[in-house]
Amino acid sequence: MTTAIDDLALIPLRSPERQQILPLSITKLYSEIREGRLTAVRIGARTYIARGELRRYVQELPRLGQRGAA
Repeated sequence: MTTAIDDLALIPLRSPERQQILPLSITKLYSEIREGRLTAVRIGARTYIARGELRRYVQELPRLGQRGAA
């Protein structure tokens, strides 16, 4: 079970933890951020994504076998 605090935990965009959760290239991630499909925050020179935002993004990805899925 996750808590609201867990969902707020910030994960560096360039980290093994993020790569395990969402194995996309950095280029693709920045593209998704630019297109507004993924929300990130910048603190200093580093970019972070909240754990809850990663969860939301993955849950909203189209599922294979569903209408409209690529």
